[in-house]
Amino acid sequence: MFGMKKIVLLGLLSVSICVASAESLQQFVNSLGAKYDRAIQTADIDAFSKLLKENSTPDFAYYEKSVPASKPMNRDQMVATMAQSFKGMGKVDKVESKTLSVKEKGNTGVATTTHAITNVVKGPSDKKAKVMVYTGKSMDEYRRVGGKWKLTKMTWIETKMTIDGKPVGG
Repeated sequence: MFGMKKIVLLGLLSVSICVASAESLQQFVNSLGAKYDRAIQTADIDAFSKLLKENSTPDFAYYEKSVPASKPMNRDQMVATMAQSFKGMGKVDKVESKTLSVKEKGNTGVATTTHAITNVVKGPSDKKAKVMVYTGKSMDEYRRVGGKWKLTKMTWIETKMTIDGKPVGG
C-alpha cells in the first residue's frame, strides 16, 4: 500500500512539474513584457539594453516586418534602432504588451504577444502635437539556457502605425 502511495505521489509531482514548467514560461514572458513596457514608457535605453542582454541568447535575432525579406538584427543592432526610436518618440502616454499565447515544448517555447505604444509627437514644422499609435503582434521564440528562459528570436508578424488616426506607411 505504501508503495502505491509513493507511485501516485510521484506521478502527481511529475504532472505538477510539467504544469509548473509551462506556467514558468508564461510567467517569464509576462514579467519580461512588463519590464520592457516600463523601459519604453520612460525611454530608458540603458534599462532596455540591459533587459535584452540579460534575457536573450547571444545568437538573438530580431526581424522587422516593415523591411521586406529583412535580414535579422542582432542585440546591438536592435538596441541602436530602439535608441534612435526613443529619441524621436516624444511624450509616451501608454505602453502595453499582452501575451496572447504561450506554447512550450521541452526547453523551447513560442509566445505570441501584442504591443501598443501611444505617444505625442511634434515635428519642427508642426503647429500642433500629433498622436502617434503603434500597434503590432510579435512571435517570440525562447530557449531554456542554464535553467533560465532566454529570448532567441523576435519576429513582427503584424504592425500598424497611425498619426492622428490616419494610417502611416505600408
